[in-house]
Amino acid sequence: MLGNASAVLEYPYPFGIGVYALGLFLTSAWWVLMWGEATTASYSPIVDYLFEGTPCLDMTTLITAQLIGGLMFYQFYTKPLWRLGFGDIHVEKISDDSYCISDIQVNDAF
Repeated sequence: MLGNASAVLEYPYPFGIGVYALGLFLTSAWWVLMWGEATTASYSPIVDYLFEGTPCLDMTTLITAQLIGGLMFYQFYTKPLWRLGFGDIHVEKISDDSYCISDIQVNDAF
């Protein structure tokens, strides 16, 4: 019944969950050592505004910079990398004639 389950679990982590977990832990440890108080949370400017009294202009500037940075990263890094065609899913998502597809799809019956 679950004969193909190992292939499904293996897809995003071809070297195993343990290697992925170790890499994530080491990356997180490096982040703390190198960046100190920096955060990757996109909501932190809003939290700083609400609870620490950061000026509204600073919050707006930071959020605008995050949006521009995210769009530029996608345009100049992610799209060219996906065009290399390392995975079928990336080729499907980057093609100009494709419609909006998602990794998670919901049945139309609901």
